[in-house]
Amino acid sequence: MLVKDKNMKSTRSLLSEKTASRDTSAREDVEKRLAQMEKKYRGLLEAAPDAMVVVNEGGEIVLVNAQAGKQFGYRRDELIGQKITNIIPKGFAERLITDGLRSAEDALAQQIGTGIELIGRRKDGSEFPIELLLSPLESDDGILVTAAIRDISARKTTEFVEKERAQVTLNSIGDAVICADIAGNLTFLNVVAEKLTGWSKEEAAGKPMTAVFRILNAIHETIPNPMEEAVQKNRTVHLPLNCVLIRRDGFEIPIEDSISPIHDREGKIAGVVIVFRDVSAARAMSVQMAYSAEHDFLTGLPNRVVFKDRLNQAIASAQRYNKQVAVLFLDLDGFKHINDSLGHPIGDKLLQSISKRLIGCVRGSDTVSRQGGDEFVVLLSEVRHAEDAAITARRMLQAVAEAHSINKRDLHITTSIGVSVFPGDGRDAETLIKNADTAMYQAKENGHTTYQFFTPAMNVRAVERQFIEEGLRRALEQQEFALHYQPIIDLKTGAITRAEALLRWTHPTRGPIPPMQFIPVAEDCGLILPIGAWVLREAFKQAREWADAGLPAITMSVNVSAVQFQNEKFLEGLFHILDESGLDPNVLSWS
Repeated sequence: MLVKDKNMKSTRSLLSEKTASRDTSAREDVEKRLAQMEKKYRGLLEAAPDAMVVVNEGGEIVLVNAQAGKQFGYRRDELIGQKITNIIPKGFAERLITDGLRSAEDALAQQIGTGIELIGRRKDGSEFPIELLLSPLESDDGILVTAAIRDISARKTTEFVEKERAQVTLNSIGDAVICADIAGNLTFLNVVAEKLTGWSKEEAAGKPMTAVFRILNAIHETIPNPMEEAVQKNRTVHLPLNCVLIRRDGFEIPIEDSISPIHDREGKIAGVVIVFRDVSAARAMSVQMAYSAEHDFLTGLPNRVVFKDRLNQAIASAQRYNKQVAVLFLDLDGFKHINDSLGHPIGDKLLQSISKRLIGCVRGSDTVSRQGGDEFVVLLSEVRHAEDAAITARRMLQAVAEAHSINKRDLHITTSIGVSVFPGDGRDAETLIKNADTAMYQAKENGHTTYQFFTPAMNVRAVERQFIEEGLRRALEQQEFALHYQPIIDLKTGAITRAEALLRWTHPTRGPIPPMQFIPVAEDCGLILPIGAWVLREAFKQAREWADAGLPAITMSVNVSAVQFQNEKFLEGLFHILDESGLDPNVLSWS
């Protein structure tokens, strides 16, 4: 037994020596190959500016350069034999070892040749951002992978600063900005976007864009995701017109926007940026401008452009269905006196009150328009008989004549109305309005507060009136006026006691025109003011000349129009003319 035991010990010892010999031999072979590999690649590795690490199939580091030791805080010999997982955490190294290093083909499929951003771990446990670039390396020991590792801490710091600066910039602009990744999930909202969508940046992060940026078209239908079009076409696209954003609480906001693709450093589309703005105010302003272009600013009534368009439409319809259309032209009686004596604010409120009453006198299909000043024109779009227009005219006369309570005052005013009817009084808008205007002047001549239908004979008077008005406008300049002086004699003494200045007008082609024909026209169109001032100046001048010639003192009588008396500057002008003439005011009399 003792011999046997000795033999067994000898056998065990021999086996142990042989095993140790084989292990030593294998280790020496590995070290020899590593030394050969290091000799072969050292120059290349050391020349690289980045950390270079060579990993075998077992995930062990078999070769490094000096930069790798510095970057990860190890001596070079400490890194040799370590698992790559010790310096590249977060699961990527494990996947690289188990899947990527089994064959060259698998390695190439695992993003080899592409820069990958990861987190590196130093010897002291601190972590820092790295960019990893992998490439396969064939050797006698099988497939190896060379990892070029770059410390991108500085770049990340710069990117962070730039990102912070960009966010500050985006939060300071007036437009809303939303960013989404290529999958359509939100990554950023600026302050304006948070306000318009109702979502905070934190709540929206990672949510699908369609859940936060909900938009409908003009007819309130959901539109296709605009991100898909921007990515597919790789260009900026815009939403259709009149789109609305549905805020988180359901409130609708009209917006305009653009969606543009975002590209990474390699030019690939990485997501989209959406820039949009609330256009509620702009659209409201546009609507207001359109309304203002078609309505009177004071009364809100359709203006002459809209009225003419509606009249043309009514004429076309009347022709098609063999019906009649009536136009009523109104001019207020005595409005200027109220406006001048009580002030324009009172006059404006009076016009607004009259407008409301006129609207109350017509149907919804009719149109009341303010033409300007104190003139209104009314379209009765369908009348069966001319008497229908007369009924409306009488209703308007009564409505306008009733007292208007303005600023605790009861104001009274009347109107004169002219009426023209299609097709008898005109077959187009211009003619109907002109003839209604002509009839209105006839109503005024008939005593105000009445209406008058147009008749062809009125055109003759209208032409005559226009002729006189045009002549009056150049009569002063052409010195066509003259004053005749009619003496007034005292029958007891036979002496001339007074002279009455009489205005006469000699037209260059028609000759003398009686005052009764041109004075009312001059009063109506305002020319009586400069003409009256000329009369006073000439009469005073003549009276002064008689006095200077030593003639017996007489009184000069001058006719003054009521329109002149109502003018607020009449007395100022009168005193100025007296000062010019040097005439004693006592020699004047008025009539």
